[in-house]
Amino acid sequence: MKLYLVRHGQTIDAENNIKQRTNSNLSETGRVQAKRTGRLIKDKGIEIIISSPWIRAKETAEIINMTLKKQIVFEELYREKLQSQTLGGRSNDDGEAVRYANEHEKNFCDPRWKFDQTGESTAEAFERVKVIEKTLRSKYFNKTVLIVSHADFLRCLICYLIIGDNFESEEFKKLFRSLSFKNGGITYIYYDEKRLFWRLGNFD
Repeated sequence: MKLYLVRHGQTIDAENNIKQRTNSNLSETGRVQAKRTGRLIKDKGIEIIISSPWIRAKETAEIINMTLKKQIVFEELYREKLQSQTLGGRSNDDGEAVRYANEHEKNFCDPRWKFDQTGESTAEAFERVKVIEKTLRSKYFNKTVLIVSHADFLRCLICYLIIGDNFESEEFKKLFRSLSFKNGGITYIYYDEKRLFWRLGNFD
């Protein structure tokens, strides 16, 4: 199985220094990024696209699919890890947004931390990832799949596939902190059938 993981394109909210919402739309820059992504992966043998239904990911997937012309499945399991229902639409300079940023950095590798009860911890997001992993194995094991999602959730997905939920290990913490995703960027990961584990590959 081969997975191409794409972070959604840039949003209008992000360009205006606003915390993103579930309905944040792509900016013109974001649309250009999505078109570029489509061109970059058009010859990679993508057979199906699975996308977060949040607007910025949905728009990204649909723009990419103008090139690929494959089936798109919108699945709530692939949505972003929730920050807090109180933050969406606030300026990043707002007091609560600043407090979130500081606490998020301080607790970055703590799997149980969340900003408030409307947020979602890494451990909780991993429960979604476990369901996804089982579905990928049962439905798409011999396929090449494009996944369009969000930075924090893609980080959780990759770490679980490669290391599992061994949150306390230094290997987990190192990988979790090292992963970063550009808007419209592509990460390639595949299942090594000989060695029976997931590997990060090079995208070219």
